Amino acid sequence: MTNWVLRLEGEQPSDNRYLAVQNLSTSASNVGFREINYILYDDLANNSTRRAEIIEGLFSQVKPGDIVLLPFPLYILAMNFQKECIDFLKKMKNVKLIAFVLDLHTWLYKGDYNPKTDFLLEQLRTFDLLIVPTKKFAGRLKKEGVSTPMLSFDFLDFIYNGPIKTKNWKQKIYIASGRAISLKNYHGKTDIVVIGSSNSTRENITVLPHRKAIELPQIFDGGFGAVDLINNVTTNTNNYDWDSYSAYTSPSKLSLYLASGLPVLVRSDSAVKELVERAGIGLIVDDLNDIDRVFEKLNENDYQKILKKVATYQRAVSTGYFAQRALLEGVAFLTLGINDSIS
Repeated sequence: MTNWVLRLEGEQPSDNRYLAVQNLSTSASNVGFREINYILYDDLANNSTRRAEIIEGLFSQVKPGDIVLLPFPLYILAMNFQKECIDFLKKMKNVKLIAFVLDLHTWLYKGDYNPKTDFLLEQLRTFDLLIVPTKKFAGRLKKEGVSTPMLSFDFLDFIYNGPIKTKNWKQKIYIASGRAISLKNYHGKTDIVVIGSSNSTRENITVLPHRKAIELPQIFDGGFGAVDLINNVTTNTNNYDWDSYSAYTSPSKLSLYLASGLPVLVRSDSAVKELVERAGIGLIVDDLNDIDRVFEKLNENDYQKILKKVATYQRAVSTGYFAQRALLEGVAFLTLGINDSIS
């Protein structure tokens, strides 16, 4: 029996989604999975013959009894390619399929949503196991009719072995975002550093140009990283409802900050609120204009105590611990029937 994982190869855009797929395959290979390389193929949407040829080639080494791990979604624009990959593997005798769910973009759309017509939920129902971001994510899937066995990875790994800065207590918040950030309703004294773009002009707001995620751990020098869109931090979300989505998922920014050794700020309705609170690796803040009052209660000694707790998670996240743990539990379930972590 062989365990396989798809790995996205080639030069990718500076996008956390692609980095997450590559980090997943690295973690999987570290616990015995063999890699199947794929790229962002062009001209697939209206070319069924080419899709079939690529899929047959991708999975030519898969044999009966094997386990195949798919990042979900594959982030290939032709969504029929993803479905056809799943269908091809499901037709193979005794092949087990695991979906490592990184995103479910149909949950992001504003407006009417009907789980009965969600094509991504239909695909998830065909897997033998789902590894999902959080227990709340799993709970919503179940409510929407997905009965596939599930376990959660809780923290998305951010594999990193480069330098990080020594942290000291500063009344400072970092906001790293690929979307334009507006702080027009922020009236606090705490310094804010936006990495990306913002039209804010206040003296205590610094805007740094967008950088690749892998470069950011070398920038953070203290304070906290804002994971969620806290009240009075707004962004151009177009047709996406990021606020509601954060109630279910484990954001990549959380892992970026932790891999950098930076404590975090999350909202009280965030899916990771209890994880952060229990681990003591950050603070719960719902309104950015409350941050001065919250920070006034902290001193250098308090901050260093938080940093010690963050250090444990920094090592775990940056070495792929959480994906590896989930994958080992998943394989144990599919091969031995051990279901201690399965919901």
